[in-house]
Amino acid sequence: MVSLVKKYLLFVVGVLMLGIGISLSLKVGLGGDPLGVLYDGFSKFFSVSPSVSSIIISTVFVLVTFFIDKKEIGIGTLISVLFLSVGISLGNVIIPEIMNGYIRYFLIVLILLIYSFSIAFMIKANIGKSAYDSFIFTFRMKFKKTYAQMKFIIDAVCLFLGILFGGTFNICTLVLLVFCGKGTELVLEFLNKN
Repeated sequence: MVSLVKKYLLFVVGVLMLGIGISLSLKVGLGGDPLGVLYDGFSKFFSVSPSVSSIIISTVFVLVTFFIDKKEIGIGTLISVLFLSVGISLGNVIIPEIMNGYIRYFLIVLILLIYSFSIAFMIKANIGKSAYDSFIFTFRMKFKKTYAQMKFIIDAVCLFLGILFGGTFNICTLVLLVFCGKGTELVLEFLNKN
């Protein structure tokens, strides 16, 4: 029972941290993650809100995952949908607007760390993954790639499609594209040793 509570707590902490990381990346104003660029572009191209865009795209990820490898979907998939917006809202309340140019660039490293730790926490909890990570894991297993390799590939596709649809990106987007998958793997290795 205690182990199950720890798993749920780890997952919820991961989702809330990811929401705060998303909020911080938006407040820094140097671009969000590649999936966020896809949400942004999709919402602009189809004239829907970003939240509707996120629901549609997440639904596609879950459906594809369900038909290819439904074991990647679990209660965590639902929890991530419910608590991610809470984390973003919490971040919007506690994080001030960041105007100083130099500080903004240093915060990119913090954003990368928040993303890497939060995704690793959700994966480590092993109660299902977010819609996006379940999609990544499905194709990771299918093509026998590491998490970092598959995340990079799928992030790159999301970024490309997001730009085609009119989404905006910046330096933080590229840092997350290149380093987030490997950062998540390193945190997972650490968590698995301890």
